[in-house]
Amino acid sequence: MAKNSILKKPGTIQVSIGEAIDVKNKNPDEIIRLTENWIEKEVLHLND
Repeated sequence: MAKNSILKKPGTIQVSIGEAIDVKNKNPDEIIRLTENWIEKEVLHLND
């Protein structure tokens, strides 16, 4: 394969969109923690 080329393969992409995260009155560390927790739960769900 040539450098800087893209290899396409057939398959299925799963996308998960969650509820909006309320960021009001939360500091950046809290927002990151909430986001990471949601991602970790979704990854477990998608791998089922």
